[in-house]
Amino acid sequence: MGSPSQHNRLPLESRRPARPSYAGWLDGCASVGSVLPGADWTGARRGSAFGGGSRVDLQLGVRDIAVRRPRVKTTLGQPYRRVWLSRKLRDEGIDWREQTPEQLVSRWPGGAATNDGRGIFFISHLGSVYPSGFLPVLAGDVRRDDLVLLYRESPVFQSLRSSDELGGKCGLCPFRKVCGGCRARAFAMTGDYLAADPTCPFQPAGWDSRSESTVTAV
Repeated sequence: MGSPSQHNRLPLESRRPARPSYAGWLDGCASVGSVLPGADWTGARRGSAFGGGSRVDLQLGVRDIAVRRPRVKTTLGQPYRRVWLSRKLRDEGIDWREQTPEQLVSRWPGGAATNDGRGIFFISHLGSVYPSGFLPVLAGDVRRDDLVLLYRESPVFQSLRSSDELGGKCGLCPFRKVCGGCRARAFAMTGDYLAADPTCPFQPAGWDSRSESTVTAV
């Protein structure tokens, strides 16, 4: 009908065979840039989410769609930003390994990257303020707190905006200012919202853990 539309898609292992046909269907839509497929990397059921190399394959597939459909958006897909940016720099003849975290984030569209509590907050119907709708860590209450001061000065928000406070491999990752890992997923899986994102398979230089799967940077 010529009207803009949004298509949300939850990538699960059980849907793997359908992904190529879904991408082809998106390419067949008439209005360029009108389709905005969402990707939720958490998985709807235990054991259903993509992991390790499969997750990277999925991110590369989304990136290939994004090249043709620029309005691709991920939900809780912060690690996708590393894949997208490293491929973009490679196509431009730039080695991301020679870039500092500050240089990498400056190459992100708009020069900034949002995350839970960083450019985002959530207010519940009761007035409770959280870093996002996916991260249930109470930061304050609009019924008693000034929202602007809360966002600027709350220890919860300040820690989430500081990539230097990230733990584990996220704290060492050169893409920490672009990606930063999913803080909501880290909290859900470890109880620490500043811990490393357990689902990211990327291993930055200087990080050594036999319990972590590793992949070559793409």
